[in-house]
Amino acid sequence: MTEFSTHNPTTSQPLKTYTYASEHQIEKALELLSRGARHPKPASEKREALIRFAEALAAHKAPLAHLMTLEMGKPTGDAIAEVEKSITAVEFARDHFEKELSDESVKTKDMRYDVRKERLGILFAVMPWNFPIWQILRVLPMNYAVGNPVLLKHSDLVAGTAGLLHEIAVQTLGPDFFQNLYLNHDQAAEVIADARVRAVTMTGSAKGGREIAAQAGRHLKKVVLELGGSDPYLVFEDAEVTKAATLCAQTRLINNGQSCISGKRFLVHESIFEDFIKGFTEELAKAKIGDPAQTSTKLGPLAHAKFKTSLQEQVARLEKEGGRKLFEAPLQLSTGLSEGAFFAPCVYEVKGHEPTVVNEEFFGPVALVMKFKSEDQAVELANASLYGLGGGVFSKDQGRLARVAGRLETGFVAWNDFVRSNPVAPFGGVKDSGFGRELGTHGFREFLNLKTLSRGL
Repeated sequence: MTEFSTHNPTTSQPLKTYTYASEHQIEKALELLSRGARHPKPASEKREALIRFAEALAAHKAPLAHLMTLEMGKPTGDAIAEVEKSITAVEFARDHFEKELSDESVKTKDMRYDVRKERLGILFAVMPWNFPIWQILRVLPMNYAVGNPVLLKHSDLVAGTAGLLHEIAVQTLGPDFFQNLYLNHDQAAEVIADARVRAVTMTGSAKGGREIAAQAGRHLKKVVLELGGSDPYLVFEDAEVTKAATLCAQTRLINNGQSCISGKRFLVHESIFEDFIKGFTEELAKAKIGDPAQTSTKLGPLAHAKFKTSLQEQVARLEKEGGRKLFEAPLQLSTGLSEGAFFAPCVYEVKGHEPTVVNEEFFGPVALVMKFKSEDQAVELANASLYGLGGGVFSKDQGRLARVAGRLETGFVAWNDFVRSNPVAPFGGVKDSGFGRELGTHGFREFLNLKTLSRGL
């Protein structure tokens, strides 16, 4: 197969047909990026380029958001917010890269060790469709500042968005520091194997992460993986129930329910369970479902009709395992919208150890709620999942936060709030949610050669 097409999930109408890159195009891109890797830019030039990049993203905010809404059904307000947040990642890299790349020194009685932070080379970025701008901009600005050229393979579902981002980045950062190619899986494996590619970063499913990690490991390439999540939110008896219910409902609906870092399992103390469910379902019911191009819409379609089919099959398995449906929002769409990819929010009560709950991620507006009696039981249920990306604790007791956060097998814990990634802090997971970190000062160091120079005193 040499071609693929994008579709509008809101209407089920085709958008555009694209052609996968030829061998010549792949070779040309790798040669351009190799040239960039061999010729690092001075700090002043990099700073100016990042300023131009942020300005260009702001100038193209509306068309970028429009493409996201068309290609994967992201509500237009969320799409605008994604571009705005992505700009902050560029600004963070611009403002901090010189400090983060400065040398470090360690002295002993008779030796001095200087640690230089040098570029690795070309970074291959395999990115998902659900946050098509934010995900790659968690990686690109820092690596541009480091001196690692980036080759992007984006999801086919958002090829138009990736194409526009390519135009913006090439015009501001230069073609020898960023390239986007439309690649199939076999071509991606060949790129990883290429000796000019020194590292790989991937955001996506655990299945895809295993494939990328195996390929990277085969060729001894550094790799960072940010994979799926089934984030647990623990709501204790002393929590502000209304606030907890509202925030938990909001996180479950982020990006039409298609976010790795959104809350998916809600563990609620039995004494406040009924009150929580009342507030939780009332908040879910408020979300307007419909055309994502309308500013009043909170919930658009899933990114593709195939995802609705998968989610329906997943829910059917959950019901066979004993999951009890507590709520389902009505799905009433206006004329001109296709039901093919729309999925109404629903809530299931589960015990917490069902195979589907433990082993799978619900990538859509399906919420799993369960009761607990004690702190120990809550932690045990939270850690039962194969995933370990993020989680939340709702309680007025800071001591409890410290205890519980220390026991949760996750890379991020939010207190009385839901998980929100930010350029200033490292982000990533454990277990089947991957390894390595993006963002923050730790993100700068993932793809560096830390070169040690020693000398006697």
